[in-house]
Amino acid sequence: MFQNTSKFRLEGDATNNVLGGDQYNNCRIYVPAEKVKKRGGIDGIDKELAQFEEIIRGNIRNLRTILDSEPYLDWEQRQKPRRSRLKAVRGVKRTIFTANVCPAVEGKASKVTVMTYRGRNARIAWKKDFRTYSHLQSTDSFQLFGINSSEIPALIFHSELLPLAHFHNPRSFWMNLYVSSLANKLNCNFRRENLWIDTTAGNFISGPTGPHVSSFFRYPSRSPLYQVIPTTTDMLNHDVLFRYFSKQGPIMDEAVVAQAEVTLTVTSIDALFPQLVEDAPYDIYSRIIRWRSHYLESLWYTKPRNIPTDMMDIIRELDFTTVYSGKLEPIARCPANSIPPWIWTSGRVSSRRWPSSAGMVLDNGLTRFNYLELNSSRLIFEGTWGDDDMYAYSLPKFKHEIAAQLPWIVNGIKGIEKIVILKHPLLSLQGFGDDSQWYDGLAELFDPCDTAKGDTKPIYLFICPAPTTVHGLIAWETGRTHFWSFDENGQSEIPDDECKEMGLPTLTPGFLSESHDSLYSWTPEICDVVRDWQIARGFDPMTVDFARHLGYPEYEIVGARNEDKSGLDWLWSAFSGSDISACLC
Repeated sequence: MFQNTSKFRLEGDATNNVLGGDQYNNCRIYVPAEKVKKRGGIDGIDKELAQFEEIIRGNIRNLRTILDSEPYLDWEQRQKPRRSRLKAVRGVKRTIFTANVCPAVEGKASKVTVMTYRGRNARIAWKKDFRTYSHLQSTDSFQLFGINSSEIPALIFHSELLPLAHFHNPRSFWMNLYVSSLANKLNCNFRRENLWIDTTAGNFISGPTGPHVSSFFRYPSRSPLYQVIPTTTDMLNHDVLFRYFSKQGPIMDEAVVAQAEVTLTVTSIDALFPQLVEDAPYDIYSRIIRWRSHYLESLWYTKPRNIPTDMMDIIRELDFTTVYSGKLEPIARCPANSIPPWIWTSGRVSSRRWPSSAGMVLDNGLTRFNYLELNSSRLIFEGTWGDDDMYAYSLPKFKHEIAAQLPWIVNGIKGIEKIVILKHPLLSLQGFGDDSQWYDGLAELFDPCDTAKGDTKPIYLFICPAPTTVHGLIAWETGRTHFWSFDENGQSEIPDDECKEMGLPTLTPGFLSESHDSLYSWTPEICDVVRDWQIARGFDPMTVDFARHLGYPEYEIVGARNEDKSGLDWLWSAFSGSDISACLC
């Protein structure tokens, strides 16, 4: 640039540009702008939003509210199916309702299902659900139709969709079996609240968490056919559902028995005999629970201050292998030769040379452990007919056996209202003492590789039979539970002083689990369900053929039948002029 210059010339291949105004060469210009995020971020779904019709809020007419202002919950199961968890987005309320979209499509009023979001994080929850449902085109799930991206964002879905809670009968045996299977098939994480009905297609689909679906049962079972079970709404009909299951044959037998087992409801003595509870109930918050009284207290919702002596005697003699009526009268019992033996297993073993092994039950009822070596010993026993499933090896066959022959058990009993059984608590033997001291002594005796020592002897631990009655359970803590012996038959015991010198552990009995649910009951309706199933399968419900078909033992019938017993009606007059004793604690 030359300013105020004259009398000069340019030679060579020069270019002369005459410009007016300012000229800028190699100048960088910075313009302020918003940060652009890559697709996949919070705003990366804008292109996907354009794939769905934007419906203004004024064109959405609410016809019926399905779920009103519930906290936003969502199963995070798609990325990590084995670590699914129910997560809430704070500050968001979600409303689900049936609506009409105006103007009508093709001259018809178009019913849709709308989810709206309110709160400070409403847009986060809205986009979270959009990402989920915008990619779903399956007939088994919600299908997105349109959106509303206003201050109150909404997702609009095809068809009128109704939650299962509007149709579910919580006391229907077959409905609970079907619904739990359906929830598994549609990947609802066994949550029945995620089941919906597409009223246009006439089938069940999966969707967001809807209204709570109540259930009369504790833990619904599922059909072994859950992968192929129909999803059409005609399965809501009891007759259609029953015919479908009955046509499947033997594959459904165990599932029906398992479902009958989970229909057990928790009960208590004061629920069976409300007259026993006095006006001044026992204060459960001020009680001091001791081991001796724990199981007795678990038999009550509200423990009375006084109990009739005769009633206390009945409670003490309640048997864990017996089936009772609602008046605690024995009606059936597992035969002695069919009661499964207690299985004891050792705890953590300190040496690799002798792996942990299950005990052997002898003819005299004792359980023997061979070549025992323990460290921080915990010996646990539980019967295969027990009721605690804390451990993988626990299979509560006792309840299955009863459920499979309920019609046979109650046959001939008039006016029965409940079938009652007891739960046996899980017990433990806990070892205490100086591990290093008794480990050295046992290692000397247990070494099977050292044949040079002529005095090497195996040591056996013998554990006494587990109690089968409430009275025996109460006495179990202070009674004789085990002994050590060099004799494989347990004919001779190692004296206590020698056990201490050898460093053998002192095993102390106690409860491994403290559950307050010890009484369970079935209703006669469940007996009718099992009876109908046995008839449909071609079995005579007045026999034990169905139970034998499943490999279960025949229970012994206790007491006379076809008699109108008065049962324990004497208890109602026991409070006036009768002998009342304090509750055993």
